[in-house]
Amino acid sequence: MKNNNQNTKGKKTRKWVFIGIGIAILLVVIGRLHGCMVSRLMAASGIKAEAEASPTLSPSPTPEPEPTPFTTDDNVMGNTSANLRAWGNAAVQGDWIYYSGNEDSLYRMSLDGTTVEKLTVNEANYINVMGEAVFFAGDVGRGVYRISAEGGNTDRLCANRVSMLAAAGAWLYFLDYEDDYIYRISQSGGDAEKIGSRAYESFFIHEANIYANYMDGNTPAVQRIALSDLSGTAFLRGDSVYCGDGGWLYGTDKDGDRFRVALDGSERENLGMTGYQDVPFEGRIYSHGGAARLNWSVDVGSIYVRKPEDKKGTLILSGNCYHLNLVPGWIFYLNYDEADEEIYAWRIPIRGGTPVKIP
Repeated sequence: MKNNNQNTKGKKTRKWVFIGIGIAILLVVIGRLHGCMVSRLMAASGIKAEAEASPTLSPSPTPEPEPTPFTTDDNVMGNTSANLRAWGNAAVQGDWIYYSGNEDSLYRMSLDGTTVEKLTVNEANYINVMGEAVFFAGDVGRGVYRISAEGGNTDRLCANRVSMLAAAGAWLYFLDYEDDYIYRISQSGGDAEKIGSRAYESFFIHEANIYANYMDGNTPAVQRIALSDLSGTAFLRGDSVYCGDGGWLYGTDKDGDRFRVALDGSERENLGMTGYQDVPFEGRIYSHGGAARLNWSVDVGSIYVRKPEDKKGTLILSGNCYHLNLVPGWIFYLNYDEADEEIYAWRIPIRGGTPVKIP
């Protein structure tokens, strides 16, 4: 009887163990089903379950932008190289055009031409505008000067007689009229630093490089000088270049024909025999003085415009025009008045229109 009772008790114990395990499993299944239903209901309501939420990560700090010397509204070059080649009589920054007028004074004009202000009575050549300052060369290139972009007192930075002046970065670069060397001086003034080891015929700055023309014996050549470290390398031989625009440099070959070459020298296009002065601007070339060579007009001082791939240009203005300076919306130029035997400064809308004699 004892053994039978023990067997009976063992069977009952095992029975309750199995029942307990079954109940536990059932509770687990019910719990999971409940959790899933709750999660779905919370998601449908736009509520996120805390237990299932991804851990919150602190966003990476936004990197500080690289410092720049001027705001986005300020120039990084004082003027275009094409304008500076023609004495730099006009330059633009923001909503203002700075120009040299007929009274041998420096003016600024709003882009629409409605507001004109005189900044100084000093004669201004090679006008460069950067940030809050205007830089220019004095009468016949005597001295380099600085004035506030809104006018005021004029500071003389150096007494050198210059035949080119270009502002880039924190420096002013100029060609000294006496020894034909390129120098640079801080925009705040100081001693001038000689660049290179030879005399140059001319130079301009484009895309962080100086392009300097010189004569190698009887052969024209071009040296490229990096603004970053002032290191120089040979760039062209047998040609000269006079300005840059976008990805191109514009020059003249040994036969007098105009061409443009890519900045890396990989591509070259012949532009033919164009004007005495060619000014690339906004995808077009503005020319004067070569009309007779192209049979555009009997007036060799007329202003024409064409695309680089075109062989003929469209007449903008007839007259004895020269020293073209291009700014948004306008062409500034000089005109010889045969009746007065005087030279006057004018401007005309860039697509043509009525010329206006400027102050």
